[in-house]
Amino acid sequence: MVKTICTRQTIYLIIAIAIALIGIFLVGPFYFVLFGKLVETQIPLKENEDGSYSKLTFYWQSFPVDEYWKHFLFNITNADEFIYENAMPRLVEVGPYTYKEWEFKQEVTFFDNGNMVYYKNNKSWAFQPDLSCKYCLYGDYIMMPNPAFMAVVGEMFKWNQTSGANNFILNLATMLVGEYPLRKIPIAGILFDSYNDPLIDVINSPLYNLLLDKNGFIFGVKIPVIPALGYFPHFNHTCDEDYVAYTGKDDVKNTGKIVRWAGNTSLNWWKGDYASSLDCSDGSFNTPNLKKDQELKLFQSLGCRTFRFKYDKKGNVGGIPTLDYKLKTDEFDTTLEKNWGYRYENYEKKDYVPSWPCGLNKPYNPNQKQCDAMDCTLYENWCDDCCNGTHYKDTVFMPPGIVPMRCQPGRTVEVPFAAFISPPHFLWSPDEVTKSMVGLAPDPVKHDPSLFQVHGLSGAAVKGLIRLQISIPLYQDKALLMMRHLRNAIIPCAWIELTVEMKSFAHRFMKLVMVTIPRIILGIGISLIILPILAIVLYISWGHWRKKTKQQGKIEAPLIEQSEAKQSERNDEWQ
Repeated sequence: MVKTICTRQTIYLIIAIAIALIGIFLVGPFYFVLFGKLVETQIPLKENEDGSYSKLTFYWQSFPVDEYWKHFLFNITNADEFIYENAMPRLVEVGPYTYKEWEFKQEVTFFDNGNMVYYKNNKSWAFQPDLSCKYCLYGDYIMMPNPAFMAVVGEMFKWNQTSGANNFILNLATMLVGEYPLRKIPIAGILFDSYNDPLIDVINSPLYNLLLDKNGFIFGVKIPVIPALGYFPHFNHTCDEDYVAYTGKDDVKNTGKIVRWAGNTSLNWWKGDYASSLDCSDGSFNTPNLKKDQELKLFQSLGCRTFRFKYDKKGNVGGIPTLDYKLKTDEFDTTLEKNWGYRYENYEKKDYVPSWPCGLNKPYNPNQKQCDAMDCTLYENWCDDCCNGTHYKDTVFMPPGIVPMRCQPGRTVEVPFAAFISPPHFLWSPDEVTKSMVGLAPDPVKHDPSLFQVHGLSGAAVKGLIRLQISIPLYQDKALLMMRHLRNAIIPCAWIELTVEMKSFAHRFMKLVMVTIPRIILGIGISLIILPILAIVLYISWGHWRKKTKQQGKIEAPLIEQSEAKQSERNDEWQ
């Protein structure tokens, strides 16, 4: 009997230990290691034999997000004073004019044994009056810098053609067609629809093409090719340039990493390896198992460049834990040596912020002995007497927070006029920039350029926010009638707030797979550890109690018998 009880206890103990070990496995190796490995097996982009896609590949092809573009524009309220009296420009921000975007990938083709994929991003926008400001209408007009006028002037400076004869031709042409540095422009036209302009109509006319020589010159003047005007002219319902990316089949960390954009393996319109390097994803897929110390590098076709993000803090989007990344504050700082490839050539040789960084009366004496060894391209030397501030040879350096646009958004076509991107209201630029005009009020909350929320385990983007401002430089030139009294200024034209968030069904799927199921597994694992331990403790306690009860019974039985015997004797004596 004793042997049977011992055998039963051994079996119970073995079962309890086995259950506890399963729990430890679920809580330890499975939850922290194997689950992540299982997730990684589902991330690579792949096409099934029947031509269908895996779940995540389908989401990648038809990105399940709600995407909105809010456009805020700056209206110049003192156009005449600015053009004719050298007045400081006065700006009034209007908007938002909100557009909803739809995006999907077309012409998706897997090749190289499934290791690479070719695709195009098809994008469409539609104006959303209910999400725009109360008085924002599709047909509104606004006074802002004239891109057509500045494109022609900019080409003259770029090709060093600002001679007396060329200036006369430009003055005559602009007066005949009625072009000015500022122009009232339809907001829908400047955004997506494009708009008519008399100078551009002339440039695209048959007569002009007859006069144009084979090198693109007319009467010795280089004229830019401008088929349509606007920030996103005729871009609606079209694709940006094509992509080739890794699928992640061989290495999951490379999923979505761009190999070529528009046939280029680098962004060769920027200078130097740091600025021109591609080697990153577009943000829809990121390296799984992200760590806080990892930097994110993402390509954004809107700016035709890559952006680098750093970890900011832990976040949460609708129950999905995220690692929140923000744009590095030096991404728009061309005063840094590493960012020299983003510098603006400044063909017009204009100082847009003469009081920065050394004040208006900086001494300049380059004939000193120590000046031979002074590198005046470095920001830290600009205010030395050996250097002429931001002026260096045939250029003038720009303040931080401002980077030139090299190509039209989503295209490799060169921007036909000088333009810059920056955080809204020149948030990351010196005070001298924002005080060079009236109406700017940089706010770190309203104008911070980015917030990128990523689920760390899968590397999937859950929510994103990007804010970028587009500006056009206007400057004084005594030889051009319409620019004779202008004030040198970088005029902000518009800024965009782009928000991206997962649709509800995709959010629910991701939360189920990445949050709920792991928590259930963790809960089961903890239960399988606690319950056997609790059962063993209860079993041992019950055994101790039973043993103690038996011992007490053995002690109490003789005493009861003695008590009963004595009671019997008393009864006999009484009788």
